[in-house]
Amino acid sequence: MINGCKLTIILVLALFVLSCRQQEFAQPSCRVNANFLSTHQGPGACVIKMNNKLLVTQLTSRLYDLPIAQLSSNNEARFTSSQCLAHQGMWQQTGLNVEVQSVVGAQADGTWLFGCTVSAGFDGTEAPFDAPPWSSPSVDKIAFVDPFEIDAHHWARKRQFTIVRDAFILRGVQADNR
Repeated sequence: MINGCKLTIILVLALFVLSCRQQEFAQPSCRVNANFLSTHQGPGACVIKMNNKLLVTQLTSRLYDLPIAQLSSNNEARFTSSQCLAHQGMWQQTGLNVEVQSVVGAQADGTWLFGCTVSAGFDGTEAPFDAPPWSSPSVDKIAFVDPFEIDAHHWARKRQFTIVRDAFILRGVQADNR
């Protein structure tokens, strides 16, 4: 009887300890529009335009950036398409499951920019909201900004700012032509 009580206590304590662990969320499968499959390799990022606003991450430094995947190894970048890395970056940094579409630009560091759509009920007028608990510690908020109301000094990677604006414009042209 005593051994049974000890076993019960150990099981209860084990369940308590396991239930206190930080919750982990499964990453969704890569969603790429079949009409826009690309063979690009290397880093990728999404350009999401809604109501003439760009979806960005606001870092703890108060600077803005596009959501970019945190890769666990160089092999991950080599063997994963840029479109899937763009999708992964959106999920990791914002918690949004997007559909990745066509290329809208490429940054000097080799990051491919893709137009992406999100159908989670956002319209681009939302106030900044907290990043999900699993995102990078450097990401503070998710926001929609007008890239023509800010300048490169508000951008984390200043030399990438012009190409992000160009991709934002191209993203609008693509959406208008559907």
